[in-house]
Amino acid sequence: MKWQEKVDIYRRQRRISLRSLADIIGISNTGLGAALDREDAWETVQTAIRLAREMGITVDYLFDPKTDWPPPPLPPVSPEQARFAVEALERIAAGQPPGPVPGTHVAGKKRGRRSR
Repeated sequence: MKWQEKVDIYRRQRRISLRSLADIIGISNTGLGAALDREDAWETVQTAIRLAREMGITVDYLFDPKTDWPPPPLPPVSPEQARFAVEALERIAAGQPPGPVPGTHVAGKKRGRRSR
């Protein structure tokens, strides 16, 4: 589905005009209309998506003038989180569900108490 079609469906579902959408996103009505009419805009977006994926960032981060390079480091992963991720990937590879997330309640089990 072309991105222009997605925008059109979005507008119809929310019952907003092109002018209203342009106001919401902070550009002129003619600017939004022109962007929707251009096929080359899609090529620019595809390039941005590919760049962001390669760089390990979001498209938002790529274009946001308030962000710097390099992006802030990700928070450290605890050994428990790493173990869960590896076990979940192994279960998924075996065709099983990933299992419960550590620290969450599992029905039928009481956390913090041992059977006597």
